[in-house]
Amino acid sequence: MAKTVEEIKQEIQGTINELVERYKKYREERFEFSKVATFAFEVGSKLVETVENIKGITGEQKKEVVMSTVKEVYKKVNPDIPWIPEPFETWIEDILLDKALDAFIDFIVSKYDEKGIFK
Repeated sequence: MAKTVEEIKQEIQGTINELVERYKKYREERFEFSKVATFAFEVGSKLVETVENIKGITGEQKKEVVMSTVKEVYKKVNPDIPWIPEPFETWIEDILLDKALDAFIDFIVSKYDEKGIFK
Protein backbone atom coordinates (compact mmCIF):
# COMPACT_ATOMS: atom_id res chain seq x y z
CA MET A 1 0.00 0.00 0.00
CA ALA A 2 1.33 3.43 -0.96
CA LYS A 3 2.21 5.89 1.77
CA THR A 4 0.29 9.13 2.06
CA VAL A 5 1.95 12.52 2.26
CA GLU A 6 0.96 12.71 5.93
CA GLU A 7 2.52 9.31 6.69
CA ILE A 8 5.74 10.40 5.03
CA LYS A 9 5.72 13.65 7.01
CA GLN A 10 5.32 11.66 10.23
CA GLU A 11 8.48 9.73 9.30
CA ILE A 12 10.44 12.97 8.94
CA GLN A 13 8.81 14.88 11.79
CA GLY A 14 12.12 15.21 13.65
CA THR A 15 13.68 16.98 10.67
CA ILE A 16 10.63 19.23 10.32
CA ASN A 17 10.80 20.22 14.00
CA GLU A 18 14.54 20.90 13.70
CA LEU A 19 13.99 23.17 10.69
CA VAL A 20 11.22 25.12 12.42
CA GLU A 21 13.41 25.75 15.47
CA ARG A 22 16.41 26.64 13.34
CA TYR A 23 14.53 29.25 11.35
CA LYS A 24 12.52 30.80 14.15
CA LYS A 25 15.54 33.07 14.60
CA TYR A 26 14.48 34.80 11.38
CA ARG A 27 11.34 35.90 13.15
CA GLU A 28 13.47 37.60 15.78
CA GLU A 29 15.63 39.34 13.18
CA ARG A 30 14.43 41.62 10.45
CA PHE A 31 13.61 39.40 7.53
CA GLU A 32 14.93 40.64 4.21
CA PHE A 33 13.78 39.52 0.79
CA SER A 34 17.03 37.65 0.16
CA LYS A 35 16.56 35.76 3.44
CA VAL A 36 13.11 34.57 2.32
CA ALA A 37 14.65 32.99 -0.78
CA THR A 38 17.56 31.56 1.19
CA PHE A 39 15.17 30.17 3.79
CA ALA A 40 12.97 28.44 1.21
CA PHE A 41 15.91 26.94 -0.66
CA GLU A 42 17.81 25.81 2.45
CA VAL A 43 14.73 24.14 3.90
CA GLY A 44 13.94 22.62 0.49
CA SER A 45 17.46 21.23 0.14
CA LYS A 46 17.41 19.65 3.59
CA LEU A 47 14.01 18.12 2.94
CA VAL A 48 15.03 16.77 -0.47
CA GLU A 49 17.96 14.99 1.18
CA THR A 50 15.75 13.65 3.96
CA VAL A 51 12.89 12.50 1.73
CA GLU A 52 15.24 10.81 -0.73
CA ASN A 53 16.13 8.33 2.02
CA ILE A 54 12.52 7.11 2.31
CA LYS A 55 11.96 3.92 0.36
CA GLY A 56 8.82 2.92 -1.47
CA ILE A 57 7.58 6.31 -2.60
CA THR A 58 7.57 7.90 -6.03
CA GLY A 59 9.43 10.99 -7.13
CA GLU A 60 6.16 12.89 -7.36
CA GLN A 61 5.28 11.93 -3.77
CA LYS A 62 8.70 13.09 -2.62
CA LYS A 63 8.29 16.41 -4.38
CA GLU A 64 4.79 16.89 -2.95
CA VAL A 65 6.10 16.19 0.56
CA VAL A 66 8.96 18.66 0.15
CA MET A 67 6.76 21.41 -1.31
CA SER A 68 4.01 21.10 1.28
CA THR A 69 6.50 20.77 4.16
CA VAL A 70 8.45 23.88 3.14
CA LYS A 71 5.15 25.79 3.17
CA GLU A 72 4.28 24.38 6.60
CA VAL A 73 7.68 25.28 8.03
CA TYR A 74 7.43 28.76 6.53
CA LYS A 75 4.00 29.30 8.11
CA LYS A 76 5.25 28.09 11.50
CA VAL A 77 8.26 30.41 11.32
CA ASN A 78 5.98 33.16 9.99
CA PRO A 79 8.57 35.74 9.01
CA ASP A 80 7.59 39.29 8.19
CA ILE A 81 9.29 41.04 5.30
CA PRO A 82 9.66 44.69 6.30
CA TRP A 83 8.80 47.51 3.94
CA ILE A 84 6.59 45.31 1.79
CA PRO A 85 2.82 45.74 2.21
CA GLU A 86 0.92 42.55 3.05
CA PRO A 87 -0.72 41.83 -0.34
CA PHE A 88 2.65 42.08 -2.07
CA GLU A 89 4.38 40.08 0.66
CA THR A 90 1.90 37.24 0.15
CA TRP A 91 2.42 37.43 -3.61
CA ILE A 92 6.22 37.26 -3.22
CA GLU A 93 5.92 34.32 -0.82
CA ASP A 94 3.61 32.50 -3.23
CA ILE A 95 6.06 32.96 -6.09
CA LEU A 96 9.01 31.77 -3.99
CA LEU A 97 7.20 28.90 -2.31
CA ASP A 98 5.40 27.63 -5.39
CA LYS A 99 7.09 28.40 -8.65
CA ALA A 100 10.69 29.05 -7.67
CA LEU A 101 10.82 26.21 -5.14
CA ASP A 102 9.30 23.79 -7.66
CA ALA A 103 12.03 24.61 -10.18
CA PHE A 104 14.70 24.54 -7.47
CA ILE A 105 13.69 21.04 -6.35
CA ASP A 106 13.90 19.77 -9.92
CA PHE A 107 17.31 21.40 -10.27
CA ILE A 108 18.77 20.05 -7.03
CA VAL A 109 17.49 16.53 -7.66
CA SER A 110 18.98 16.54 -11.17
CA LYS A 111 22.34 17.76 -9.79
CA TYR A 112 22.31 15.06 -7.10
CA ASP A 113 21.43 12.48 -9.75
CA GLU A 114 24.30 13.65 -11.97
CA LYS A 115 26.69 13.14 -9.07
CA GLY A 116 25.12 9.79 -8.19
CA ILE A 117 24.19 10.90 -4.68
CA PHE A 118 20.70 9.36 -4.68
CA LYS A 119 21.54 6.27 -6.71
